[in-house]
Amino acid sequence: MNRRHLLALLLVLAISLATSPFAPPAGAQTEPPEAVAVTAALEGQVFLLRAGRQIALEPGMAVAESDEVLTFPNGRVRLRFADGSLVTIGPNSRCLVAFRRHTAERTGQVLRLIEGILRVFTAEAAADRIEVRTRSAISTPRGTEWIVERLPGSTAVFVIEGAVAVRGAGDAGVLLGPGFGTDVPDGAPPGVPKRWGQARVEDVLERTHLP
Repeated sequence: MNRRHLLALLLVLAISLATSPFAPPAGAQTEPPEAVAVTAALEGQVFLLRAGRQIALEPGMAVAESDEVLTFPNGRVRLRFADGSLVTIGPNSRCLVAFRRHTAERTGQVLRLIEGILRVFTAEAAADRIEVRTRSAISTPRGTEWIVERLPGSTAVFVIEGAVAVRGAGDAGVLLGPGFGTDVPDGAPPGVPKRWGQARVEDVLERTHLP
């Protein structure tokens, strides 16, 4: 086959692929993933990691399952979920919007805090329940507001209002009330609930505050 015939064959092949019923229409875009939350407020640098892409978050932008939220040292963001629950992610944090849990007892969004700090508010009447998981702890609310911080080698959980059940290694757990917190080392059960001092409380509240 000479060069002229080869070029003609390549041209025919290109035309057939472009007109194939299996080829996507020109300008077609992949459908966006289904949203589970919306960006209610933010400040500083906050990004969304989605399918290998880094996207700058903006107010009103949707967040979907399997998205990872990344905040820089000057960044923080508040997400509003469908049931009205609010999640505020503080600076220097990474949080994966992991998956929705569907069981006979309840449904709800599972978040995986990889590093950093977040605050959760759930309405008592909400049908869903947000659950926050880290490497060492699982915290589940009962109509409440609470904070989870992932630290090197451990997780800290503090309750502002309501009650939160915290589980560690071996499913050992504690129940925290308002003003109490626990530290959960990796591979160990939660520590005895303790009332946190004012300095520690003010620190976590400030880092998870958005007007």
